[in-house]
Amino acid sequence: MSARYIVGDVRDVLATIPDGSIDLVLTSPPFLALRSYLPQDHPDKHREIGSEPDPATFLDTLLLLTAEWGRVLAPHGSICVELGDTYSGSGGAGGDYNPDGMRDGQSKFDGSNHRRGRVVDHNSGRRNPPDTWPLPKSLCGIPHLYHLSLAYGRNLLTGEESPAGRWRVRNVVAWCRPNPPVGALGDKFRPATSYMTVATRAQKRYFDLDAVRNPNSDMGPGGSANSRQASGDDRGQGVESRRAAKSPQPNPAGAPPLDYWVIPTAPYSGSHYAVYPPALCE
Repeated sequence: MSARYIVGDVRDVLATIPDGSIDLVLTSPPFLALRSYLPQDHPDKHREIGSEPDPATFLDTLLLLTAEWGRVLAPHGSICVELGDTYSGSGGAGGDYNPDGMRDGQSKFDGSNHRRGRVVDHNSGRRNPPDTWPLPKSLCGIPHLYHLSLAYGRNLLTGEESPAGRWRVRNVVAWCRPNPPVGALGDKFRPATSYMTVATRAQKRYFDLDAVRNPNSDMGPGGSANSRQASGDDRGQGVESRRAAKSPQPNPAGAPPLDYWVIPTAPYSGSHYAVYPPALCE
């Protein structure tokens, strides 16, 4: 197997890829308002994903990208898009930029409060109203808005038709990290989950379930429901015995994976602060 690396802006690179030539798009776009990649005076700052003025505009960006992913996908292909959520207002990050916080070492983003009611929409010249963001300290719901916008074929925050059209959302997989940094918590639980939207436009996409089955022994105490041994009365006529007799035998190849994956983050010596662990890609 060989790999070819093409380095560049996602929009420029996608434009060079032929229609229908890709089997799988696996990606994690920059999350909304969490990291500033370019200084404000950089000539490409306007192209920076994640710096949109509000969640609705960020969804527009994601749907435009999805339209291009759909163009390059083969008819049987799928996309797998990992997204984390954003807290509205400057209180969303707080001490996360402190040493050992979730964003230790990253350039600070000002949050959404600095734009609330003050950001100019460059397309219309109008100022965005204050209700373009949820109340401060509230989650925006970005991962869920994205997969639902794919399913219904429109930006659910604006009602506008999606340039990506309608998709079949096959799974929304929760990536659960058992070792997340603590960051600033205050009055909320420790964030350790992001979501991977797995979608296709095909009615029958390529998917090899047998290739990703887990050994039945991995199902935990008692195994799967299908493999559990039931104990009835002395005559074997107990309710559990009858249920067990009717249950199909477990697949010898193993149990299908669940739609949440417990995968720890992996150490990385470079300067990137949100690296995919190889196990997640696998």
